[in-house]
Amino acid sequence: MKRLLAACLVLLAGAVQFGLASGQAEPVASTGPVTLKILWWGGQARHDKTLKVLDLHQAAHPNVSFEPTYIAWTEYWDKLAALAAAEDLPDIYQNVHRAHAATGREGSRSASTP
Repeated sequence: MKRLLAACLVLLAGAVQFGLASGQAEPVASTGPVTLKILWWGGQARHDKTLKVLDLHQAAHPNVSFEPTYIAWTEYWDKLAALAAAEDLPDIYQNVHRAHAATGREGSRSASTP
């Protein structure tokens, strides 16, 4: 359990750093408040673990807060497609390799802009 939590924290920290630095020549540290939208799918156990990791990240970086959204697998891909079509994807979202082609197709925000 501790290994999974640590791995999630490392992945989240990397995703946040990538999200904040993408499209910039040099990463810029922000001392002001930053709110990141994050979307994932899964059951209650995944939700609880992810929220715990977000809390740990926020404790280490108090200026960064999260706007979490989590939904069931069966609804996730329709929601993600609708957000992509509206060019309103969250800053961080869960994806799986086999579904990447659907959300990262040419012309979508996820494929063309940070």
